[in-house]
Amino acid sequence: INISSAYGSELLLLPVTATVQYWDGQNYVTSLTDYLSLAGFDNTYLTYSNCQKLGASSTWPTSCSSVAAPPTSVQASSIVFSRGQLNFSLTAPGARNTGSVDLRMNLPAYLATGDMARVTFGVYKNNSDFIYLREAY
Repeated sequence: INISSAYGSELLLLPVTATVQYWDGQNYVTSLTDYLSLAGFDNTYLTYSNCQKLGASSTWPTSCSSVAAPPTSVQASSIVFSRGQLNFSLTAPGARNTGSVDLRMNLPAYLATGDMARVTFGVYKNNSDFIYLREAY
């Protein structure tokens, strides 16, 4: 399982993707036929660690390792699994809760989980990320 990093507004749901992959002898390839039976996928499938604030005025926690309630959680109605991809959204932490947290998936031992992913709230895509932009008038 490979979980992707994500970033976005602290006021909106943050979409995250995890991919089921297998080793074909040279590369990891997305398995289009595999799926996980993750009935009841929720916050218990994720481990949160390494909380970091984005600014001094942020109310984001500075410690995640022992926090009973993490700064974000899985939005239950957002879970979709299709063609080797698990898509879910994390809840918006709210205004002034800007920061990042590392995610790992807690899965059965036979499903090796890839490296952690970092999700960041309060970071926006800017215009310099475009390669080509055409405006129609």
